[in-house]
Amino acid sequence: MFEAARERRAGAPDPMAADIDAIWEVISAPGFGAWIDLVAAARVDPQLRDAIASMSASFSALGTELFGSAEAAMLVFALINGLMLDRVLGLNAERVDAVRAALPDLVRALSSAGCEQRP
Repeated sequence: MFEAARERRAGAPDPMAADIDAIWEVISAPGFGAWIDLVAAARVDPQLRDAIASMSASFSALGTELFGSAEAAMLVFALINGLMLDRVLGLNAERVDAVRAALPDLVRALSSAGCEQRP
């Protein structure tokens, strides 16, 4: 899913921004609404919850690889998910864009604050 993003990253002036853009592209696809529905349904369906947890673990592992720590990955995915909720509802478009643009700097700040990758 992110193979093309990894290729783009190599030549990007800001690899972190390129990674965040790639994740944004994947998450902003039309299926995001379905993802929200699946997450909501997983609250009452243990089998679906397990499948969602497995997918989330895969995203977390990728995020940890890209951003250097589980905390940085969590920040990226939490913010992107929240931004996408506003986007789906057509809310705060300018602020969504501003926060998305600031995300690479936020991740760098978190990383420099001492959040290191953990086993």
